[in-house]
Amino acid sequence: MNALRTILLLLAMLPAFAMGQPFTIPQYDLSIDLPTGWIHDEEDQFGFVLYDPKSLGKKRKIRVHYPPGKASSPQEQVQITFELINNGRKERGQPLERIQYERKVSTKSGIEGYLASHGFEGEPDRGYINHYYFKSPSGRIVCICVYLSGATKDEESRLDNIILNSLAFIPIKSKNG
Repeated sequence: MNALRTILLLLAMLPAFAMGQPFTIPQYDLSIDLPTGWIHDEEDQFGFVLYDPKSLGKKRKIRVHYPPGKASSPQEQVQITFELINNGRKERGQPLERIQYERKVSTKSGIEGYLASHGFEGEPDRGYINHYYFKSPSGRIVCICVYLSGATKDEESRLDNIILNSLAFIPIKSKNG
């Protein structure tokens, strides 16, 4: 009976975890599937934001942006970004972030990239932001941040799978069309 209840509960939750249609972000030469019900903001001061409108304060979101610096690879970008974040946090007297883990990743569409999961010093089990870095067809490094503060392991896995299973770069149009 408990197994049946678990299966029914999972089936009831399935629409909340379902993938939506591919969503193209031409500014970043990519497309990604938005989860069903998610919406987006046009590019704000720091990237393009995709989020769950039910998430208070846009806590559960994905941000797509070009990170600062002139990195030649996704791995190099990890260090540049990490140093910039912590320099700013030091100046503001905020707790420093640390890299919880990092590794090479590959999307279902075959894009090679690099993941660095940032968290706060002294809080090793608290997820914060997974930074995915990919080199776009234009040669620029694109960062896709998955905000995980307070997320369960299932939520983290679901959000990370959005990136790894649906991210694709779109062909760049030439000047001649």
